[in-house]
Amino acid sequence: TRPGRVLIIDLDLQFGQVATHLNVTPRQTIADLVRDEPSQREPELLRTYVTHHPSGLDVLAAPGSPELAELVVPDHVGRVLDTALLAYEAVVVDAGSTLDERSLAVLEAAEVVLVPVYPEISALRAVHVFLDYVNEAGSIGAKANFVLNSMFAKELLKMRDVESGVGARRAEISGYTG
Repeated sequence: TRPGRVLIIDLDLQFGQVATHLNVTPRQTIADLVRDEPSQREPELLRTYVTHHPSGLDVLAAPGSPELAELVVPDHVGRVLDTALLAYEAVVVDAGSTLDERSLAVLEAAEVVLVPVYPEISALRAVHVFLDYVNEAGSIGAKANFVLNSMFAKELLKMRDVESGVGARRAEISGYTG
């Protein structure tokens, strides 16, 4: 993909670290963007709030401090997503790990939902509870794909344990070699 065609939005609004993981220092964040309504609606203005990564990826960073998360309300998220989809070929959203109106709106609007999970019993149970909740709340569960992080696992669970804990079959779980 050419530079400026993919945007990642960090909606882990209290403690987002996408910019840190990509080693970029944002001048502005989504908290700044939500204070500028015209930029939430105009693709080229929205692009002025992103930080460019050397790979060509654009980043709309999370606020720099937890108290700024309150500035971003569900209506803002919807407008920003709509405009981002006009400005970019692909939009990736880190929705964080908190279920609220903002994250549920993102999950509902998504074409694909990737759920990273660590192969341990407590993490698998949390994912199972999440899936039960989103399946009752809407169609999110049908879009869910699981990516297991086994990079630092000391004792990996067997695939049958992972399948049982998550409530999914091997075909729905990627990145797992246990």
